[in-house]
Amino acid sequence: MANKIVVVVVVVVVVARRFFAVTQPIKYAKHKNSNRAYITLALTWIISVAISSPIALGMNYTERRAQTPNLLPV
Repeated sequence: MANKIVVVVVVVVVVARRFFAVTQPIKYAKHKNSNRAYITLALTWIISVAISSPIALGMNYTERRAQTPNLLPV
């Protein structure tokens, strides 16, 4: 589950960086370095894990869901 969210977040980050690079090329060239890339990479994984952790840990389970019959045959 986290991998799918990572892909979405990475695409958003890439699009945002490209937009910034096209609209403000001089500022982008000044701020481009490897430390910023590592920070972006770490934040991407942290955000993705934070979004997917409630689902992975089962925090989205409710009693009402247990009472609802399955719509698909088992």
